[in-house]
Amino acid sequence: YSFTDRQGHEGWGIDYVLGGQRFRKRIGVGKKGKRAAELSLKKLETQIYENRAGLEVRRGRAITFNEFKAEYLKRHGQYKLSKDVEKYFLESLSSFFGNIPLHQITYEMIERYQRQRAAKASVGVNRELFLLRSLFNKATRWNSQKASNEEKWLVPATNPISGIRFQPETPRDRYLTDDEIKKVLSKAENEQFKDVFLLALNTGMRKGELQNIA
Repeated sequence: YSFTDRQGHEGWGIDYVLGGQRFRKRIGVGKKGKRAAELSLKKLETQIYENRAGLEVRRGRAITFNEFKAEYLKRHGQYKLSKDVEKYFLESLSSFFGNIPLHQITYEMIERYQRQRAAKASVGVNRELFLLRSLFNKATRWNSQKASNEEKWLVPATNPISGIRFQPETPRDRYLTDDEIKKVLSKAENEQFKDVFLLALNTGMRKGELQNIA
């Protein structure tokens, strides 16, 4: 089914009846949202068919956002130059999605998170959502590499961030080069300055926003 979000964009969802109960779930907006809704519906139809056919459907175990965050940091986070900045973004995401299983995180939840964060850090929220999209992609990829169904996690059929419209950003006139960044970091007097510098570099936060978290 189609709907119109608060910004006036056309969105798409799935509407179905299961066990005598009706369910409606918003998936995304625009062409990507429509495609994601179609894929979600096909996935649901397959699961329903397999259950009715008497087949054993193993879907894996639930993993919360916090649990996957720990897995991500262990396997991936330590390789980034901006790992301290990324940890800050993860803490922000964790404060909202923390104990929610990955497969239960929906487009509507992400949209609500975006509205709440945009009121405080209009630029930083885009970086957080980029990271969240990457987390879901990695969860799906890593899941496909598991040898048995018992080891697999429950993950969304499609990335729930699909269709989310990011906050508009004003292009910067100039970016620091890699050599310039390394030079600044090499001259840093303490670790706190490095953290603040990397945070400003990766988020575009204003001075007041940086002071509030320093």
